[in-house]
Amino acid sequence: MHDNLPRQEATWYEMLRQVVQNHATTERLGAWNIYMATLSLLAAVCREWYARGTAPPTLLASIAQTLKDGLATGSHQSPLRLYPLPTPEAVEATKVDATQSLTRALAVLLGDVGRAQGLSLAGACRVAVFLVRDTLVVLLQDYALVEIEAMIDHALVVHLTMYLQT
Repeated sequence: MHDNLPRQEATWYEMLRQVVQNHATTERLGAWNIYMATLSLLAAVCREWYARGTAPPTLLASIAQTLKDGLATGSHQSPLRLYPLPTPEAVEATKVDATQSLTRALAVLLGDVGRAQGLSLAGACRVAVFLVRDTLVVLLQDYALVEIEAMIDHALVVHLTMYLQT
């Protein structure tokens, strides 16, 4: 299975990854659009953890470490085939609706349907982290590991914190 995920989580990961791929292909969404959608999903899961009393710094540090561990080997190849865009500013305004639609679809599938099927909050978090990781592999493919780790420590944590404050 994927990164030693339990079977149920691996199944959910595969399904959501396919939803992302289909939506990205149909709507011709770029990697930054997908990053925003998967990060929004991860932020929604983090909100649930926070509501249950997990301290934000603890959770964000754990997520950052999981992402670094997954990207550190350099052997992880993203199964996503996305349309890379040069900068976050290049995200087309016309794609905002499609990005928001993907965000809502992922949230409903992982949140409502996942819970109804017995997916734990910890499992949902791992699935969301792996979807973000797949997107980061596409976005950061030309960077050295040290740079990637710095981006995860700073940019990703800042982005998640911003999402959590909205």
